[in-house]
Amino acid sequence: MHDNDATRIFWKEWRSQRSFWLGLFGLAFALEVLLIYVLPLVRPLKSPDQLRIHQALVVVLACSFAAGSAAIAFAGEVEAETKGLLQRVPLRARDLLAGKWVLSLAGSYSLFLALWLAGGF
Repeated sequence: MHDNDATRIFWKEWRSQRSFWLGLFGLAFALEVLLIYVLPLVRPLKSPDQLRIHQALVVVLACSFAAGSAAIAFAGEVEAETKGLLQRVPLRARDLLAGKWVLSLAGSYSLFLALWLAGGF
């Protein structure tokens, strides 16, 4: 991803998908609060059970971002009516796919790490 075109596509996708990333992070944080503080009031949980639920939550939400990001990356072009613009711009398909693919991978991995670290609060 050393090409300038792929970097531009990456940042374009990040600007369009950062609210999705932040929304999933906020949802996960709220679920973590429920898991740590509210659920033990209803049903006592042992520490390994909480850890197992936390791990499942982190993996499911990171995979949800990856799937949602891939869907937004291509359906968003049609919805925002920028598909025609991308077809007219002299851009290699390799650069377009690299920018979108790297964002999906980097975003899901960073969400995974952020949720994993936030689970220890």
